[in-house]
Amino acid sequence: MPAKAAKPEHTHALIVGIERYAAGPQWDLNGPLNDALAIRKWLLGSGVPAGQIHLHVSALEANHAKLNDFKVGHQEATDQALRKTIERLKKIPVAQAELLFLFWAGHGLISAEHQSLLLAHATDLDMACYRVDNLRTSFANDGCPGFAQQIFLFDTCRSFHRRPQAPPPGVELPTGAPMAKSQFLFFASQEGQAATNLGQEQCGLFTKVLLGQLPSSREAKDAWPPEMENIATSVQQMFAENPKQYPVYKYYRDWQGNETIDSLPEHVASDAASEAVESTEFLGSFDNLVTLLAKHLGLPNQRNDVLQRLKMSGTIGQEIYQTVERRDNSRDDYWQILQACFEYYDKDSLQLFRRVIATRLGKRTSARQLDQAFVVLVNAHARDGKAHG
Repeated sequence: MPAKAAKPEHTHALIVGIERYAAGPQWDLNGPLNDALAIRKWLLGSGVPAGQIHLHVSALEANHAKLNDFKVGHQEATDQALRKTIERLKKIPVAQAELLFLFWAGHGLISAEHQSLLLAHATDLDMACYRVDNLRTSFANDGCPGFAQQIFLFDTCRSFHRRPQAPPPGVELPTGAPMAKSQFLFFASQEGQAATNLGQEQCGLFTKVLLGQLPSSREAKDAWPPEMENIATSVQQMFAENPKQYPVYKYYRDWQGNETIDSLPEHVASDAASEAVESTEFLGSFDNLVTLLAKHLGLPNQRNDVLQRLKMSGTIGQEIYQTVERRDNSRDDYWQILQACFEYYDKDSLQLFRRVIATRLGKRTSARQLDQAFVVLVNAHARDGKAHG
C-alpha cells in the first residue's frame, strides 16, 4: 500500500485505443475500442468521475456506432489532440491530482533503445509515435507538479522494429527538471513479443485477462489505488504457459520510494534473451535482402516489372501487388513487398517472390546472391517462429 492512498475522486485517467491508422486497412485492429471502453467502465465503477477520464480513440468505421450507443465523449488519438489533453492534465492543482491512470491499446514496437506507441496518423513512411520513456518522463518533472502516483498499462506489441538501429524518430513531449514520482508500468508482453488481439472477441488478450484480475468496483472503492504488483503477478500466472506472450511490469520508484524493479523471472528472462537474438537475426537478414534487391533491381522499370510479374502469378501474387503502395525509392518499395509477403505468409508467398526474382535475373551472378539471401531469410524466419513486418 502507498504511504498515502490516493482517492478515486482525485484520480485522472488518459485512455487511448487505436484501431484505425492513416497507413491504411493493413494496419487495422479490431479490439482497442472495446478495451478502452472496458477500462473506462471499470474506472467509473471504482469512483473516478467521468469528467476526469479522457478518452482518445480512433475507431474502425464499423465500430463508430458503439461510441454513439454509449454516448461517450472522445477525441482522436493523434499527437495534436493528445498533446492538449496531456498539457491540461499537467496543470491540475496538486491537491486534486493524486493518481494518474494511463491505458494505451494499439500498435507498438521496440528498437534497440526505445519502446514506441504508434499514433493514429502514423503511416509506413511517417511512423509517428510516442516513446514510452518520453511519455513517462513528461509526467515526472516540475512541469507536472501533481500525480505523485502513476499507473501505465500498455496493451501493444513489443515486436522489434524492422531496423532496430534506426527506429522511428518519435514525437517529443515536453519535459522539465526531473521530479521523483512513483510510477508503475505494465506491458502486455516482454521485449520482442507481439501482443495477441482476439479478433473474434474484439479485444486484447492482455486487457481481457487484466480486467478479470482487477478488483470489483466495490473492492476498488475501499482500497485505492489497486495493488498493482499483486494484480500484475496474477496476470503473469495466467500467461505462464504462453510461450509467445508474457506480460512484464516495472517500477520507476514504487509507492514506498524504492528504485526500479523489473518483474521478469530468471527463466523467462533467459527465453527473452534467446528470442531477442533470433528476432535481431531475422531483421538483419530482412534488411540484407532489401539492400540486395535495391542494388540489383532498383531502377523504376525493374521494380515495375517485378510487381507486374507478381500480379500475374496467381491469387497470392495479386494480393501482394495490391498491398504495395509505390514509393520514390527502391528500398521502400522492396520493404513493402517483403512486408506483404510476411503478412500473407503461408509457406508460399515468400517462395513465390523468390521465383519471380530468379526468373527476372536469369543466370546472373546477382541471381545467386539474392537466392542465397532468400534462403537465409527463410531460415531466420523459421527460427524466429513468427513473421515480422
